[in-house]
Formats: sequence, structure tokens, C-alpha cells
Amino acid sequence: WSDGSREELISGYVVDTTDALTENNRTVKISYKGKSGETLSTTINVSVEPPEVESIEFETLPTYRDYVLGDSFNTSGKRLSGVPCCENFKLIPKIPN
Repeated sequence: WSDGSREELISGYVVDTTDALTENNRTVKISYKGKSGETLSTTINVSVEPPEVESIEFETLPTYRDYVLGDSFNTSGKRLSGVPCCENFKLIPKIPN
């Protein structure tokens, strides 16, 4: 606050990420309507890393599956899917004391 005091806010604030967070978009704006009605806000940059993958599965197998010695692998027709290790996560900003 303007008097230098601090208060942990557990509700009443708005976290605005204009677009989905990516490696190139790391900006998050946090706004809060103060005790006297004024809107307080800050913008922070966060670290964004691609999620780790728990497993990979073939949705469809490659079209070509029979090879002879010396053939190169042909990926035509294959489709893979990955399952992130952490499907449910929340952005919880921690403001230092």
C-alpha cells in the first residue's frame, strides 16, 4: 500500500494474460481494486517452458511398415500424440516480502 504496508491478497484480484502464455509471450497483468476504490495493477514477466511429456502414442501407424535392409524410414500416414506430465496446473504468482 502507499504507506509501505503489505497484505496478502487471496481473492478480489484479476490475472490478465491477453493471449495464451508462450515462450514469446511471457507478460501477465495483475489488477486489484484498492480499499479506497482505486485500481492498482502491476505487470510481471513469467518463465514459460514447454510442458514435459509423460508418454507418446501412435494415433495412426505409418503407411509403410515393411522395409528391406537399406530402406529409409518413411513417416507418411503416422500421427503421434503426447500426454503432458502435468495436465492441470495453475499460475500462482508469489510476491516477495
